[in-house]
Amino acid sequence: MKVLVAHEQLLVASMVATCADLCRHSVVGMARSEVESSLSVHDRRPDLVVIGDRLSGRSGLALAREYYERYGAFSLLVARGPAEDHSHAVGVVGVVSEPFPANEMVQALKAAEAEVRAASLVEKRSERARPPVRDRREIMRGRLPAFRPAF
Repeated sequence: MKVLVAHEQLLVASMVATCADLCRHSVVGMARSEVESSLSVHDRRPDLVVIGDRLSGRSGLALAREYYERYGAFSLLVARGPAEDHSHAVGVVGVVSEPFPANEMVQALKAAEAEVRAASLVEKRSERARPPVRDRREIMRGRLPAFRPAF
């Protein structure tokens, strides 16, 4: 899984990157500002963005929502202080509060990976459930049955 780390504090960002390496994730970049993270998400298309709750003065929740809606990237929020319940937030798959031990971040990354994989399976199933597009010429030639409305 491709992971982008976006946090203002370099020490926290490097700790998250090390934990992601332990989970055998590919760290595709580290960003320290909102502009850097937006460019990195656009260019590298990560599966998961581990993002601080404040990045260049902007809310991490707002950025998580933007990254999910624009690029389909899920976010793991790193909150300063006690972690609040952000399960209702769009695109957020988990919250870890600072300071955190390495094993807590590893567990959060594994849980986030499970969430991302489950969401991608649901997307694939919904794509398969769509009926195939039928060519009008084939219907006219009699190869495919014509659509008849039920009303």
